[in-house]
Amino acid sequence: FLYFAGDFWDGMLGLSIFVWLIVGALRIGMAAECDSRTALAQAMALGAAMGILALTNSTYVLTFPVLLAVAFWSRIRSKRWGMIGMTVATCALVLAPWMIRNANAFNRAPFIRSGGGLLLWLGNGPGSDGWFSMGVLRLNHPYFNPRERTALLELGEPAYNDLCVDRFFRLLEQDVRGFWIRCLRRIGYLLVGDPTKPAPFMVNYPWHGIFIDHLLLNVTFSALGVTGLVAVRRLGYRWAGLAGLMICTALPYIPTAVTHRYALPLRALLVLSAASLLWMGNVRVRTGQWPAPLPKNSLHRS
Repeated sequence: FLYFAGDFWDGMLGLSIFVWLIVGALRIGMAAECDSRTALAQAMALGAAMGILALTNSTYVLTFPVLLAVAFWSRIRSKRWGMIGMTVATCALVLAPWMIRNANAFNRAPFIRSGGGLLLWLGNGPGSDGWFSMGVLRLNHPYFNPRERTALLELGEPAYNDLCVDRFFRLLEQDVRGFWIRCLRRIGYLLVGDPTKPAPFMVNYPWHGIFIDHLLLNVTFSALGVTGLVAVRRLGYRWAGLAGLMICTALPYIPTAVTHRYALPLRALLVLSAASLLWMGNVRVRTGQWPAPLPKNSLHRS
């Protein structure tokens, strides 16, 4: 996390907003029924925060349905859909100036930014095994490749993104099996990184082409995180949203490309899940019993 603090805008700031959005959604979801004015304020605050997060890092948009379910699904049906509608409307209002700017600049309205096609091509194009390495960047990214930079400047960002999507589909037609192998490899990368490449702030002790300390650290946290998900479910905690959030944070990168920075949201959730497992285990050791789930509205009463 410290290594990528330099990627402040879409990396660390986006991750921070995301974590606090989870906290906010949980507090709203566990609170007792409230008056209409308070409910309206909660929905608008959550929607505004979602809009700011989308402008910071648009890949988090995939997590919004889960956050809405966590926040409002315990409400009675009539209030539930009203609050969800107000949240979505407020989020759209925050995004509207940027969308209008895109429409004026490009004569179309790409959602916030249009880098997905480039990432799709880079992660599956020449020289790529699914990991977003410096070798792939130097070979194909407009920042390093003069020919690609010229195409980007001449076409404009949205049209260049369309070109990258076309390139991807041409590659897909030639090697469908290779694409699915890279997708499976990227799932592993998201969970444990690429142990053949050195990791920041690690000794990076090599063993037969694998950095053993890097691999052990990520495997341990991922194993604890997944076990924490299972334990939460077995003990009856109402927190199915955690698994949904993990899936949603991983989805944008499974077909495209993975690097340590892109894996931060999933790994942050795995750390939270691992911490919950350690806490529950500690309670079990001290008291002889597993902790019982909080009763509904207990957070509000406290």
